Amino acid sequence: MESREEWERWYASPNPWGNEGSLEDRVRIGTLSARLERARFQLALDLGCGEGVMSHALSRRAERTMGFDISQRAIERAQARFPDVEFGQGEIREVARRPDIVRLPFDFVCAAEVLYYLQRDEDRLDAVQAISGLGAPHCLFFFSVIVRGDSKYRRYFTLDSFLELIDPYFNVIDSFPFVALRPMWLDGMLRILPADIGVRVLRRWTQTRTVESCKHVGFFALKRQAAGSSTRRLHEGAASHGERRVEAPLPLARLGGGEGSLTPAPGPSATRRTPRAAGPSPFPRA
Repeated sequence: MESREEWERWYASPNPWGNEGSLEDRVRIGTLSARLERARFQLALDLGCGEGVMSHALSRRAERTMGFDISQRAIERAQARFPDVEFGQGEIREVARRPDIVRLPFDFVCAAEVLYYLQRDEDRLDAVQAISGLGAPHCLFFFSVIVRGDSKYRRYFTLDSFLELIDPYFNVIDSFPFVALRPMWLDGMLRILPADIGVRVLRRWTQTRTVESCKHVGFFALKRQAAGSSTRRLHEGAASHGERRVEAPLPLARLGGGEGSLTPAPGPSATRRTPRAAGPSPFPRA
């Protein structure tokens, strides 16, 4: 699905994926919220916001939050459910190049689970270029993508192919498991556990995986001109708990207080360790 018409048909009924409120959905929001535990943004943008659940969560960390999606149906539902967020219709590349949007000093931009719906390499590159033109110089960007390669129905990314795509425009300062693959025994356990306990178990499982072994991976990044460096991020993984060395040339303000939060690096590079359990999400579910 890429055209607006296809997406409008897809959103003929609410929650077309059927995953809103699922364990994975709650773990995703909880993981991001824990890493932004003490963050406060002036202006946040959620690109490809769907029916607005992530936008609503981000609004708890920003004075003003905006969300855009290609589907007008999705946007109408999002606005009705979450009046605290300003929603609008638009394709991601069109929105990212609108003069009125480009002028806004976003300090947080989110593009979660959206870029792999663009199937052609040139469209993906065009989207990343457009997104890199957004935000204030100090803007923090968050991306999440599926990194398991191609499937029968869609071209996804690999970890290396996504990093190569964004590298000319963004300096990745942290990468972490967002949704981990699960063995059959864990799926069986999750089916019989109460939902709140299941969320904690799945989140703990996700946090102990490496990014190389995950289905979805999250990335925090700065624009290259803001990062002040054109050196490629280092790709070596560590032997345990998902350590990855990532370039961090700027002394970032601390964004969170727990082990799962983004912390400034003391030098030109630092070892990031996949977080241990950081507790339940501070964001209430819609």
